[in-house]
Amino acid sequence: MSSPFASHKRRRWLVPLILLLILLTVGIFSLLRTSALSNSDIREVIGIAALPPEERAESERIAKEIYNEFLLSSRGRPLQVGERMPDVPFRDLENREHSIHGSRTVLFVGRHGCTSCEAAIAKLYGKPVRIAEFVTYGELPSSQPQNVLIADFRANGDSSGPGVGRLPAALAAGGVPAVYLLDETGVIQYVRRSSGFAEETELPAAVERLLGGEKVRTVQVRGLTPNARLDWSRLGAWVDELKPVLGSTGKRSAVIFSHDNCPPCSELFESLKGDLQRLSQNGHGIVLVAVGGKPSGTLGLTVIHDPKGALAKEWNVESWPSTFIFEGDKYVGRLSYRDYTVKTSSNNREILYRQPFTMALEMALKQ
Repeated sequence: MSSPFASHKRRRWLVPLILLLILLTVGIFSLLRTSALSNSDIREVIGIAALPPEERAESERIAKEIYNEFLLSSRGRPLQVGERMPDVPFRDLENREHSIHGSRTVLFVGRHGCTSCEAAIAKLYGKPVRIAEFVTYGELPSSQPQNVLIADFRANGDSSGPGVGRLPAALAAGGVPAVYLLDETGVIQYVRRSSGFAEETELPAAVERLLGGEKVRTVQVRGLTPNARLDWSRLGAWVDELKPVLGSTGKRSAVIFSHDNCPPCSELFESLKGDLQRLSQNGHGIVLVAVGGKPSGTLGLTVIHDPKGALAKEWNVESWPSTFIFEGDKYVGRLSYRDYTVKTSSNNREILYRQPFTMALEMALKQ
């Protein structure tokens, strides 16, 4: 039989042992948690006030790019299938001169290096079709990839650059990114404008049809014409929701389309709550159009539910989210939303800067 002294001695050592095991467990858990955090992207939404100076300058530059695309959209009507694209002379990154007419051409307009664009381009190698990229925002590659002609059409690049300021408004009027397929005479055989391209499968199929001698028929799309007033007779029940907001205060208004299958849309509205409410309080009409499912929150703003996308189709909405600017009931132009993200050194966090779009929206709403 053990003595009481021995039992007490064992209990005396048991307590520190239990504490040690608890500390080890907590330490291992914390280590695993830190490791998990360091290997994952944590999306944060912050404004320009929190940015370091260099990133703030970059945010402002991107806002100017978005605003420049808005100005282009206010000066032209979106090009459609069956129409002839204006001939666009351009220089590639190796300073060689080209014309958009004269060859079967796949033309990408927007950012260089998007994943779906690269996937589509890879399927076109070896085909008797020329590939060109008009870069309107983002970074340029350090060198021009083989079999791809790249031209700098960025709004805020070097003012002496070969393409700056010469992008025809019609190429950006429907929003960017965009992809066009042209025959030898410049007639558009295929066009897609979207923030999430389907050209990885659609575009190669359209190229095969073109190479097989098939000609497309003109597609009539209504959409909105810059500086033209809304045709209220076509808007049905939406008249009662739109008329009280558009131009009710004499200031410009914004109609923002979102889709329930668009992840950037929910991020945008979540991050812009305060900005949209502030703009509304300052007299700018703000209308949110929710396509598909009903929105989870109204933000205290006018919200239109468009379950089947009828209004989106009437206005030729081709990318999500998409913002239309009005002066009264006169359409001015559209803004393309674009994320500005950067990885920080702390836990590999991915910061989503909402500020470029907010800044561009405020510039577009000024008269």
